[in-house]
Amino acid sequence: MTVREVYLENLIWDLNDRINPDLSSMEASMNQLGLLSPLTVEGPNDEGFYYLIDGYRRYLVLRKKGIPNQTIPVNIVSIPTSRLERQTKRFHMHNTAKKIIGAEEQFEIDDIQLKGLLTDQEMIDLLKPKKHRVKRMEKSLSIDPQKREEVAKVRGSQHALEVLYSLDITDTLRSELYRMILNRGMTGEHGDALKKIGRHQLFASLYEPQKNRAIDQTMNQARFTNKEAELILLSEIMKDNPGAEPLYINQWLTYLIRMMEELSNSIHDDVSMYVTEIQKKQLASLLGKIISQLNWVWERPYESDMEKAAPLDYVPSFYTETTETGFRIRKH
Repeated sequence: MTVREVYLENLIWDLNDRINPDLSSMEASMNQLGLLSPLTVEGPNDEGFYYLIDGYRRYLVLRKKGIPNQTIPVNIVSIPTSRLERQTKRFHMHNTAKKIIGAEEQFEIDDIQLKGLLTDQEMIDLLKPKKHRVKRMEKSLSIDPQKREEVAKVRGSQHALEVLYSLDITDTLRSELYRMILNRGMTGEHGDALKKIGRHQLFASLYEPQKNRAIDQTMNQARFTNKEAELILLSEIMKDNPGAEPLYINQWLTYLIRMMEELSNSIHDDVSMYVTEIQKKQLASLLGKIISQLNWVWERPYESDMEKAAPLDYVPSFYTETTETGFRIRKH
């Protein structure tokens, strides 16, 4: 290897561009410290030009400065080779140094394999990519490269994209979730959660509206949010001493109403055809307990002493009536 000074305009870049070069930090560093290390090149060719292999961001910053007849140090690693060989060298340098994001790494692999007409095994023998990258290659190659690049440009989750295209869902829902990836509303955490849903044997049994609701619920529950943390803490306070946090009581009741509504919506009438006697008694006991705890909802007590004494054998019947503020539940 030889280090020498060459003119900046004598450098040629013909490899894949970086998707997110992010020159701001590099420019600030070079303004303060200058060019700390030579760029890596091959050359010269018959016309006296050098092919840049490593140092693309530094090269862009130097070009941006626009200094006439600027000379820079370069590290010449070999005489000119083919573009495929240069791409392979660059991949090895970045793969070792961990300087590129996963999407860029995959694009490099795809390009080298395509241009070199390599089989999967030949590509693995040549590039020796990391094990986790090998496992994800097949999934990545089944996705439109343009979509993968669009996601990479916004630093979205390639893992979420791979999961999205593995799901048996409608194109409409897939497009909606894809937009969420581009907007960073769907991350790798959501991808992990959806992967578990999509792999379950019951997922294939759902019809489309059911799949949509299941995915919507999964997306909502995939990440542990500050609000969920607050609700866990509130539940402990409200169990023992609601008056300790009076400002949160209204929020807590709103949460309980929503949870009870979701629970009621999940119970189909046909469930009664399959319930066991033990389960009936358990449900009756729990329902009686809840009604007892919410006795203050009605203007008059609903329970008699007999009902209190035998919660497992008696479940009051109710009807609902619509009011201006919602639904009122009354005993009859």
